[in-house]
Amino acid sequence: MRESLRVRLVLWYALVLALVVALYGGAVVYQSWRTMIAAVDAELAVHAREVSQALTPVEDGRFDLELPSEAAAYFFRPEGVRPYYVIWSRTGELVDRSDPELHVGLPGNAAEGRRELSVQAAGGATVLVGRDITDLEGEQWALLWDVVLAGVATLAVAIFGGWFVAGRALAPIKRISKTARAMSAGDLNARIAVESTESELEQVASTLNEAFDRLRLAVEQERRFMADASHELRTPISVLRAETEWALDRERSPQQYKDALAVCRRAAHRMQDIAERLLTLVRVETASDAQELTPVPMRSLVDDVVTWLAPMAQERGVRLSVTGDPFIVSGDAEQLREALNNVITNAILYNKPGGSVAISTRQTGNVARIEIVDTGIGIPPEAVSRVFERFFRVDKARSREVGGSGLGLSIARTIFVAHGGDITCTSEPGVGSAFVISLPTVTLPDSRLTIAN
Repeated sequence: MRESLRVRLVLWYALVLALVVALYGGAVVYQSWRTMIAAVDAELAVHAREVSQALTPVEDGRFDLELPSEAAAYFFRPEGVRPYYVIWSRTGELVDRSDPELHVGLPGNAAEGRRELSVQAAGGATVLVGRDITDLEGEQWALLWDVVLAGVATLAVAIFGGWFVAGRALAPIKRISKTARAMSAGDLNARIAVESTESELEQVASTLNEAFDRLRLAVEQERRFMADASHELRTPISVLRAETEWALDRERSPQQYKDALAVCRRAAHRMQDIAERLLTLVRVETASDAQELTPVPMRSLVDDVVTWLAPMAQERGVRLSVTGDPFIVSGDAEQLREALNNVITNAILYNKPGGSVAISTRQTGNVARIEIVDTGIGIPPEAVSRVFERFFRVDKARSREVGGSGLGLSIARTIFVAHGGDITCTSEPGVGSAFVISLPTVTLPDSRLTIAN
């Protein structure tokens, strides 16, 4: 494709240049011919006047002709192209001519290869002077061939230069194509050398490099996601296989069968929970930007989630409290409910007996914040930056104990980011953790402040 583009560019360049050279060469030859013919006409006009002035009519229709020495030398030169003159009377009778052997027609009927000019003289006589211009035509043909050869040489050099320049101009495109092929072949680290790219294509190369970076990140995330999902599903599947093989290995008591089925049910529930959370992540990440958004009163939504989780908190001896001002965001109420539920549930599950979870809401300008502060076990400093990664668990043993999949906080952050916000975490081991959610707010009439159940 690149070579065909290069050929097309050079061919178009050559075609335009050939047209320019042809027009220029034709103009040069034509102007040269006009200049020579104008000089011949001027020369003939001068000598025609000399002949007409030297002609004197006498009686009986006769004429006397006394040529000046300059005119005689012009018409009767011994060598080279010899001009000629012919004189006719009023009746068309031949009066005189310089070359008796030369056949000359009447004025206006010049033979091919001659240039003639006629004037009226005294007594009604007609004077015609002329000369052979074959030598001028030969010079003109020689000039034409010189122009053609010069044009061909110029065109050849220009085509060679155009081929070279086109190759240089298309070299960045070749590098871009080579990088794209390398990416397609699996080299996700391949990048376009922006510093060796022409300035006009530098922005394109930079944009493509950014796209390649995003593609590599997406592929790496997909690979990591598949690896993590496979790892997470491997455990419950192994449990299911082990329990069923143990139960079918030999005859068991009813209680043993019941215990094995209970283990299989817990493993199935765990796989179901992982699958459902993965589907939630996919739905959030692939949601259309054009989806319909509704006004969501967040304080009411927080109260609703806290009421829903109150039995869990009471069972674990954790106190829940909500304070702050109401505010409205534009978004998907069910997604925001699930995100809040994941964060608050996490604060309850990893809390201490007798601990608390304090939830506060406040609005500053067009940005609202929801702070969820717990008095739980806390998160080590090296793990704080990873709490929103998929399948990441600080304490895997405790996570299995409480049934965590490591996807809750990742889902929450994905939902908040999709709504134009974010969530951050600070924590101190043994003291507790604080999650701060920021969301853009909207101002709508009170009649639109509704939330779907």
